[in-house]
This record gives sequence, structure tokens and C-alpha cells, in this order.
Amino acid sequence: DGGYYTVTPDGRPFIARHGAQNAFVCSGMGTFGLMSSPAAGELAALLALGKPLPPHAEAFDWPRKAAVERALDLLDDSA
Repeated sequence: DGGYYTVTPDGRPFIARHGAQNAFVCSGMGTFGLMSSPAAGELAALLALGKPLPPHAEAFDWPRKAAVERALDLLDDSA
């Protein structure tokens, strides 16, 4: 057994407030946890400090505001 990974149904992690005003969730990174942890930590810190969030932060909100057809690729700069 190689272990278990937490993954969300749409492949995007949850990085958002959860319940109480001072509770946050940062989970569901799947196999990209080590690679995505610096960006996830930065976003979680902005949330905790009440700072303005970047436009892509909504993609990691919980619960999701809308269903997504495909996973978000933050490294895709073709647009």
C-alpha cells in the first residue's frame, strides 16, 4: 500500500474559511501537495490575515459556488 491521498471530486483543493470566523480548510491537494503547498500556504495566509485575495482564489473556495467541467490549470498561460 502506497498510502492515501485526499482529493476533491473536481481535482481542485479546498482553501477557504470553514465555519467559525477563525477556522480555515486547506486540503485536497492530492498528489500535488508538496508542489502546491507554497501557493496554498500563501493563499491560506491571505485569508487568515483578511488581505485581498487574488482573482484565482475563488477556484478553491468551499463549498464550490458552481460546478466545473474540468480541473483548473493554473500553469496554463496560453490565454
